[in-house]
Amino acid sequence: MKNNNIRVGKSASQDLDAKRRMEDRIFNRMLVWLAVAVVAEIYFVVVNRFYVNAKTAEINAMFAWHKALPFLGCAGIILFLLCLVWGRKMVAQGKDMILPFALSGGFLVIGLGSLLVRMSRATSHLMLGIVPGLAILLIIFYLYQKEYFPCALVSALGILTVICFRLSGPTGKKYLLSLAVTIVVTAVCLAVMLKLKQNEGRMTWKGKQVELLASGANYLPCFITAVLAIVVCLCPLALGAAAAYYGIWVLGAWVFILAVYFTSKLM
Repeated sequence: MKNNNIRVGKSASQDLDAKRRMEDRIFNRMLVWLAVAVVAEIYFVVVNRFYVNAKTAEINAMFAWHKALPFLGCAGIILFLLCLVWGRKMVAQGKDMILPFALSGGFLVIGLGSLLVRMSRATSHLMLGIVPGLAILLIIFYLYQKEYFPCALVSALGILTVICFRLSGPTGKKYLLSLAVTIVVTAVCLAVMLKLKQNEGRMTWKGKQVELLASGANYLPCFITAVLAIVVCLCPLALGAAAAYYGIWVLGAWVFILAVYFTSKLM
């Protein structure tokens, strides 16, 4: 009887140690992504200060940034592709690929952001908000319930779209581009969530069943969020800028309500 108790105690201790190691690994991965996001945000702060809001005495620095931004944008995209190749090699070797993939994400944001700022200086203020928004989504992905992540992602894109409407109007490139991205991402999220619902939270990856969500996950909030986000993004086309303004608050309030709901489920 004593030996059985010892075995049970060791098993429980091993499970606890394994859980702690997994939690530490998840936390360290999140920190890597956040470090990349901080560097990207600092980059856009510098661009905003010395290119978009350059003072009269800093005109030479502004011209230097004006010439450098296209090269920085292309360099960011090239480094993004190189880091993706590096990450695939790490995966093939069975190693942790979080660093190359995090760097690839950072270089992609910096590259595309540099090109967008070069085309329109007003995009600089948008990038200053997008980078922290991506960082918050990463925190949600790593530390919160997985059902909440697609809801937060689609809502964030919806808020970005209505902000772009207020900045550029119904025919502006920013609004049309962000609307297209929101519709595509929402459709992908819906397709993935429907597939997960059919397979009780599991997806097939390289011939193996991978559990992404718990078997009792609630998929209704994601479906409601998808419909709400699309409606909010399209309403300004018929109702004007006032609908875009209130749409920001509607989606923001909805994200907060879902956060409270999913937090209550953890208790």
